[in-house]
Amino acid sequence: MKSRTKGGIACLPVGNEDGTWWVYNLATDMLIRRDKFTVLPMPDVVVNYLDNMAQEKGAAMELKVKIGE
Repeated sequence: MKSRTKGGIACLPVGNEDGTWWVYNLATDMLIRRDKFTVLPMPDVVVNYLDNMAQEKGAAMELKVKIGE
């Protein structure tokens, strides 16, 4: 059985009637459009992945991720 899911981060709505969102695909480092997805809590492994990616790409500013309130 092949997995049908891909990890991603919802970034912003496209603005159409279908409710499509731009989603950052963690596996491909690209934005994709999706109109169906399940919102899940962001695990620590994803936060660490993004931190490492920002360091590798020489991000000019530090990104602070806040989970919950």
